[in-house]
Amino acid sequence: MTEFPIFLTERTEFSDEIYGVIGRALAFATSFEMNCKAVEGVMGIKELRGSGQSEQAMEDFCGELEKKVLKRRIDSITNRLTKKPDSGAQRGGDAPNLVEEFVTWLSHKLEAARDARNEIAHDVTKGIEHCAEDAEQRAYIIERVGALVRTIAEADFFVYNLCQGLTNEPTYKGDYCEDAVKWVCEVA
Repeated sequence: MTEFPIFLTERTEFSDEIYGVIGRALAFATSFEMNCKAVEGVMGIKELRGSGQSEQAMEDFCGELEKKVLKRRIDSITNRLTKKPDSGAQRGGDAPNLVEEFVTWLSHKLEAARDARNEIAHDVTKGIEHCAEDAEQRAYIIERVGALVRTIAEADFFVYNLCQGLTNEPTYKGDYCEDAVKWVCEVA
């Protein structure tokens, strides 16, 4: 059992390396969550404005937006993507299956990213105080964090670019997944 408290009494280059990777992974996971919030917000505001809703409806939407957890955000995004832009009704049989297949695929990507975000936020540091100084265990943790970040990046790429497209801003042109993993996991 770990002695309480678990704070390490000494900082080393090895512990700083692993905690730096985890800190950047947390920052990236939070960025994904905020990108989901942004795209949900843009989609919702465009929907409310397009239907002539009151300012109170807009305020209520923004208030609810602040309270949502990531799972509900993902559901909201995918539900909005399956609506017809003109009537708000669900797409019918005349819509190409390609749209529905894409939304299903994206939904799976978003759920996988949510699971990866949760693992980074809640599980990846369990017992780390026993691993920080061991090169093999550090390498394993960095490899695992890299895989989790890649999963998040695969979904975040679409969320980010969807938001950019909805706001007529330029989309990301590089290798987003590779850039994200490199930023999080590369150590000096």
